[in-house]
Amino acid sequence: MNRKVIRSAYLMITVVVVLAAFLVGPPSPSAKTDSGVPASVWSLKGNRGTEPGGEFLGTTDNRPLIVKTDSTLVLTLGSDGPVEVHKALVVHANETVDHNLLVHGDGTVDMNLLVHGTGTVDQNLTVKGALSAAGGLSLSGPLALTGDATIGGNVAVSGQVQTASLVVSGTSTTSTLNVSGTTTTGVLTITGGSDLAEPFALASGSHFSAGSVLVIDDQHPGELTLSDRPYDRRVAGIVSGAEGIVPGIRLAPPGAHFDNASVALAGRAYALADVSNGAILPGDLLTTSMHPGRVMRATDPSRWVGAVVGKAMSGLDKGKGFVLVLVNLQ
Repeated sequence: MNRKVIRSAYLMITVVVVLAAFLVGPPSPSAKTDSGVPASVWSLKGNRGTEPGGEFLGTTDNRPLIVKTDSTLVLTLGSDGPVEVHKALVVHANETVDHNLLVHGDGTVDMNLLVHGTGTVDQNLTVKGALSAAGGLSLSGPLALTGDATIGGNVAVSGQVQTASLVVSGTSTTSTLNVSGTTTTGVLTITGGSDLAEPFALASGSHFSAGSVLVIDDQHPGELTLSDRPYDRRVAGIVSGAEGIVPGIRLAPPGAHFDNASVALAGRAYALADVSNGAILPGDLLTTSMHPGRVMRATDPSRWVGAVVGKAMSGLDKGKGFVLVLVNLQ
């Protein structure tokens, strides 16, 4: 064989070996993957013999690591930001996040969720165990918990909250909060209403409107009816909702139906009134009138005991109208 051809063949083999060594990396006799390739190559069939102290899957600069499926972003691991999940997150065991958690889809955790930073979920969050977020919790959708919730910071939920018990160290903002167990808070501020009300069934045939004065129906235990006589000691309260003032707290005993009349038992509520016993002035005690469902000024101390529905906070000098009442049965 021609020597020149042999030298050329050797040269080509040398180039191929050097190029392969450059691409694959130095051989490692001690670390092999299950597929038999050197450990410097990440195998799709599994890997073994890795050293956690120095070998890892990730980056060595401050650029984020992203994961895609079908060319769609699924996960972003930032060097100094939160872990961002861009689709639904499903965890079948306990989950602990040392910093912030950001989920752009739904989040479902079959057991407990512990976040040492702030938890942010763009849609729904369902935790079948307990939830603890040291930094706070922000949800664009509803929150459903089977266990307890302990939030170290603020809570902002755009949807409904369902939980067994809720402890919030900061502020809490939700559209609907449903707690089947115990709720503990330092200060509860109610901005939507001005009275404490409870739904009551009305006797058949009773016609009422917001502001009507109701009394206990002695023919139907547990039901109310319109007042229709002066100084009625059966007086129970005022139907809430008149003049735009709605209940701030509504009691809901078992079997209660909120389509029944919500009766203000305390707080402020507007009541239908008349001047059948003289003009009403702020500060006057109010009792039932002879006109159905209305209050009048109480002037007879011998009759007003047990018949006072509250104290007038506004006046009425003639005819009929509404009077703002500080509801206080006495």
